[in-house]
Amino acid sequence: GMFDVSKPVFDLYAFRQVRGDALVKYNTLNQSEPLRINLWALLMLIALLAPSLQTSLSMDNTSIIGTTLATTTTTTTDPATT
Repeated sequence: GMFDVSKPVFDLYAFRQVRGDALVKYNTLNQSEPLRINLWALLMLIALLAPSLQTSLSMDNTSIIGTTLATTTTTTTDPATT
């Protein structure tokens, strides 16, 4: 038989049944919507995993910066005191 476009289809992003022709029309009008949803999901995943990734992957950069600042401030001479 013919393919029934108006047959209900489960839309994964809406989590509900939608008429097939409505889903086709929606997908042609809003082609960037699934991409936007997936990018937000990826960004949220990165934001949630960032603290654990930072501690497991990076060196302790704050101690390096702190040591550099401490050595530069102690070696500089103040002209008013000399």
